[in-house]
Order: sequence, then C-alpha cells, then structure tokens
Amino acid sequence: MQAGLKRKDSVNYRAKMGVCIAYGKRVYYVHMLAWFSDRDGVAGKCCGAPLNCAIVNAMIYDFTPAQPGQEDEIAQLLLAAFTPYVRKMGYARSGPYPWVAARIAAGEIYVVKEAADIIGVNCVRQNRDVLVIDQIGILPPYQGRGIGRFVMAETETLARRIGARKMTLFTTELMVDLLRFYASLGFVETRRALPDHGEDRFLRVHMEKQL
Repeated sequence: MQAGLKRKDSVNYRAKMGVCIAYGKRVYYVHMLAWFSDRDGVAGKCCGAPLNCAIVNAMIYDFTPAQPGQEDEIAQLLLAAFTPYVRKMGYARSGPYPWVAARIAAGEIYVVKEAADIIGVNCVRQNRDVLVIDQIGILPPYQGRGIGRFVMAETETLARRIGARKMTLFTTELMVDLLRFYASLGFVETRRALPDHGEDRFLRVHMEKQL
C-alpha cells in the first residue's frame, strides 16, 4: 500500500446529487444538483442515510474500499463497462484484469454499491503527492445517472485527505464525451501521447486537476 493511502481513508463525508428533503423516514428528491458535506452540518439534517453514501435520484449508493472476495464481481464489472469503449478502438472486448486482487490488497480499489450489488469501481494509486486515477467503471445500466460525478467527488475528497496536490488520469482521444466530463470537473489537458503498450495508434489524452 502506498504511504498515506489507507482503508480508513474511504470517504468520511457523504454527497447528495439533488436536494433531499426528509419527512419522517422518507426521503424526497428534488431534481437539482447540489453537494453537501457532513462538515457543513447540513448532510445529517437532510436525511437519515449513513455517512459515505450518496443519494442519487432518491437511491442510496455507498462508496467504500473493495474487499477480498469481490475480485470476480469487480472484474466482470470492468469487462461490461469498458468493452463498449475498446470496441471503438478495434478490440473485441476489454480485459483481462489479473491485477484486481493485488490492487484490493493494496487498498487501491473502491466500489460503489447499491444495497449488496457493486455497480461502480474506481482504481487509484498514490504517487508521492499525486493521486493517479487508473480506472473508473460504472455498469452500463447505471451510466448517465450522475454516479460517475459522485465517484469523482469522493475521489477528490480522498486525494485531499491523503495530502495529494493533484489528481491525474487519461483517456483516449476518441472518448469525446469523457473529455468533456472531466473538463467539467476542473481537469485540464496536459499532453497527448501514444500508449506505452504500443498495441494501438490512438492518442491518450492526459489530464490533471490541481487541488
């Protein structure tokens, strides 16, 4: 495990996409984008959901470190999430992902769960004062619901908690929608380069966000 990147750093505040109004034990969702932190003294008053979760369209999602025993579910999620993208590059399917177990053991994989089901995965690693985002995958049926934005917000909180000064990531130049998404979160392009593995000729767009 990289120095400073520990399981206890898994998310100590919750974010909500939309304004959640509690009445008794029910949570009503008003369509509007807003982020609240328990540090603001707001989140605990909005609903009775536990910390380190998001409420997206009135559904509760948890963001927690991956655990041993989740390797197959995570690998299958990454396969489902990334295969549509790599097909645009001429590959039949994404993967394999033999590194999942080691990254879980290192505390470098976080998952988004709806009840007991893993619906999102985030693979990160600390390189000195940089938090490197290697993989973010959301199950296709859950894409477009704001979960990716929630994951990125939680990742930024993690980065700040461990003392990172910036976050970095890259995607291919073909993924224009992802480039727009990351730019909307404050990431800026730093360079374009061919992949180190040399298996294709699509440029990777490298981006960073200063913290």
